[in-house]
Amino acid sequence: MFESALDSIVVLDELGICSHANPAALKLLGVRPERLLGQPIASFCAIPSEAPIGEALQAVASHDHGQMEMVRSTGATLTVEYALSRNFVPDRHLVIFRDITERRRAEEERNRSLETARSALREAHALRSATLALARELRLNPVLDTLLHTLHTLVPYDAAQIFLVEADARLFLARESHGSALEGNESAGIETLDASTYPVLASALKSGNGILVSDTSSWKEWRNLPMQVSVRSWAGVPLRAADQVVGILTVAHTQPGHLLPEHLRITESLAVSAVVAIQNARLYERAEIYAAELERRLSDLRSAEQVLAQSEEDRRASAECFKKVFRFAPIALSVTALEDGRFIEVNEAFERRFGYTRNELIGRTSTELGLWPDSAGRAMLAANLRHGKKIHAALTKFRIRSGDLRCFLYSAEMIHLEGQSCILLACDHPPDEFDPEKCS
Repeated sequence: MFESALDSIVVLDELGICSHANPAALKLLGVRPERLLGQPIASFCAIPSEAPIGEALQAVASHDHGQMEMVRSTGATLTVEYALSRNFVPDRHLVIFRDITERRRAEEERNRSLETARSALREAHALRSATLALARELRLNPVLDTLLHTLHTLVPYDAAQIFLVEADARLFLARESHGSALEGNESAGIETLDASTYPVLASALKSGNGILVSDTSSWKEWRNLPMQVSVRSWAGVPLRAADQVVGILTVAHTQPGHLLPEHLRITESLAVSAVVAIQNARLYERAEIYAAELERRLSDLRSAEQVLAQSEEDRRASAECFKKVFRFAPIALSVTALEDGRFIEVNEAFERRFGYTRNELIGRTSTELGLWPDSAGRAMLAANLRHGKKIHAALTKFRIRSGDLRCFLYSAEMIHLEGQSCILLACDHPPDEFDPEKCS
């Protein structure tokens, strides 16, 4: 049994000298019998020992069962499981070894794979949470704060900056963070900078690709950016909307080599979601300003209508005032009959926007002229106004005289003119930033 056993078996004396070894043990250690027999077993341990037998056995095995490292004659290190039977006969100790090197490597590889999977899962969860958080925000500053906070959980930076493009190569510092502290652009003491004076920013803007500088001291064209920390490693990712770079997201650390390609990849992944949220927030704020201005103008018109209704004696004078306000308002205005859409009045801005003269419009219906590409749209507008609703800053397409469909932002409400229910409609071109695809 000793000779034919598949496991390696050796017998040691009180001095830890090997007195017997089966063929499996010789094969495990890669030695001939004379190289092993009569030699201390400690010489085949990863950490040899010349201590007396008690300590030698303790060096070989601190417990009767366990794992240890052994060295073959070729110098290769093996991981083995062992079982030690002390004094199985007087002054003799039996040790059984089993090579588990491949199993241990497989376990280590599995553990590495599991850790990689866990890391990828944590990153995916963080990116998903960041995307949802960014999508919920409509104000620019909260969007930028959420972006920097999320980025800090994934990339351990000492400082981060978000630059937004103003014009040409001019960049505006919209937000800055030092660790977990978020600050506005006033913290850096600057408002704008010229990207062409900073080669790393100019390169990112021109290429549209992320840039990683592992050590700024070895980067020949490096020029210190306006930060409150001493930058030794830096990464920058352009914020791209379609084919246009609208800004740059940067992270920095005070230690060289701290920022790795993995950190650049994560920053690029987060930038994809961030740029959509930034664009939406900027459009939302601009739309609010435009809608407020449009509302203010409509409010002026409503005030004029109220003045007209105050006194029947002043009706004619008030009507004349209303006509002047209506005629020379800078936005396109029209009054049509609620029931059939017949034009009653239009102003000069309306004539310019749609290409028709007043004489061509008065008495004709919008259906005849084809201004509403879909008659159901006009019918729905009339139905909403009959139920007391007011339309404010809605997007739609109208057909102008040339036959082209143009996107307009319009507001409408029902008024009474000379005993007749009418629709007062104010419209203008939307801001350039509005996506024409959203125009129904």
